[in-house]
Amino acid sequence: QLWYDPNSSQINPYWANKRRLSYDSRDRFLLTATLKHEFNDWLRGEIRAGADLYTTNTEGKVFAGTSSNSSYSLGKSTFNEQNYSAMLAASKDNIFGKFGGSFTLGGNLMNTETSRISSSSGTLLVPNLFSLNNGVNPASVSQGFSTKKINSVYGLFQANYDGYLFLDFTGRNDWTSTLSKENRSFFYSSVSTSIVISDMIRKTGGELPSWFTFGKIRGSYAEVGNDLAPYQLRNSYSIGNDPFGNTTASTNSTLLNPDVVNELIKSVEIGLEARFFQSRVGLDVAWYKSNATNQLINLPLDPFSGFNSKKINAGDIQNKGLELNLKTRILDNEDALGWDMDINYSTNENTIEELADDVTQFNLGGFDNFNIRADVGGDYGVIVGTKYRSCLLYTSPSP
Repeated sequence: QLWYDPNSSQINPYWANKRRLSYDSRDRFLLTATLKHEFNDWLRGEIRAGADLYTTNTEGKVFAGTSSNSSYSLGKSTFNEQNYSAMLAASKDNIFGKFGGSFTLGGNLMNTETSRISSSSGTLLVPNLFSLNNGVNPASVSQGFSTKKINSVYGLFQANYDGYLFLDFTGRNDWTSTLSKENRSFFYSSVSTSIVISDMIRKTGGELPSWFTFGKIRGSYAEVGNDLAPYQLRNSYSIGNDPFGNTTASTNSTLLNPDVVNELIKSVEIGLEARFFQSRVGLDVAWYKSNATNQLINLPLDPFSGFNSKKINAGDIQNKGLELNLKTRILDNEDALGWDMDINYSTNENTIEELADDVTQFNLGGFDNFNIRADVGGDYGVIVGTKYRSCLLYTSPSP
């Protein structure tokens, strides 16, 4: 059972593969129903309902060995998400001259429920007899549940001119149960525009060069909002027992904050798409920048405060970069050999623009003398550590 060092507590991985066993199984059901109706040639409606339900069962067995005690554990968790939505959509070209447009209005109700229960025997009284009742001490039990609801309304509006110039607006408002009453409603939107240069030239009486097949320029700005997990606003107590069997009540190590608001991710993108030589050569170039703001993080506190961290909104993490995709069709023969080749290139620059007030360093984790950190002005998730300083001993030459 022991690994290369008999004085170490490390376990031989070959032994662990056969004698430290973990099992899990999942039963899952996906249900969906849709009702559609077309009122006329430009207006339609849709009602949809769906559910995602699954149950996960886990079991753990540890056989008795030289450096490990035999133990047993069981667990069960359930997940149930239900969605109900309604949508009304309209689309029509040439409403005013060459101007066309479309709109979509809708709403969604989401309800999520989770539950879990797990138990561990601890050290088994009779080794390798895997039963929760076979523990040296009574089996420990852990139980939890959560519910979460999000109600949403959204809208999309698109206008186009003669099928080559497009302008899109979207907006969405969510009401979430996981934020306080004052902050549970948050709105985010997007706007995008594009122009198909090749279609514009054709429809305005121009003529494309023989080598130019298609061209499009696009740009967009978008926002996305996120809430947080359930029950992360106010501290509560967990009931347990001390070693003497007395009932205890304890709180977690993070000081929760009922005034936190939703996270918000803002992104900008500008792109160009072109095809040449009857679409045998294609080029797609995009420049982007995104900023993740108001992030929900656990800011470290002095342990003498009674908590190790505090839940706050902070941070501005920026990503910007360039993506390039070149497509070529080297051989184009439907009755013989076809050969396509894609070349991709991308670059991304990640920068911590801002953390919390008076905070320039944030520890994300680590092990031993290595830390994973986020420093203002640096990259997210930089690994920082120490190294040994060596000294070369000088030996005088023999006479």
